[in-house]
Amino acid sequence: MTFPVRITWKNHDPSPAMEAYIQEQAERLERFSTHIIDSHITIETPHRHHSHGRHFLAVLDVHVPGKEFVANRDPQNADNHEDLHAAVHDAFTAMRKQLQHHFDRLRDSVRHPGT
Repeated sequence: MTFPVRITWKNHDPSPAMEAYIQEQAERLERFSTHIIDSHITIETPHRHHSHGRHFLAVLDVHVPGKEFVANRDPQNADNHEDLHAAVHDAFTAMRKQLQHHFDRLRDSVRHPGT
């Protein structure tokens, strides 16, 4: 992988297995572009509701030349984020879609300049 991946844990203990999964997912982002400068993911357990279980928040920032993308998967908007793996997976899926859209638009502007 050609870009660094920084991982920040808030209100949650670091997990070597999850860190390996995050690295694997970050490597998949390189399929869209080798121009990714860096990435940062924050894993947070914002609330500890006894009746609702633990929910996880995964925020992924990716920088490419001249642009920053943020994928934020808020547990209040998705029931499956009681699972840390699902929260991270959803954040990376959303980021892949953003990068795909961005780089498709860049390719189209090169193919059809001035339109």
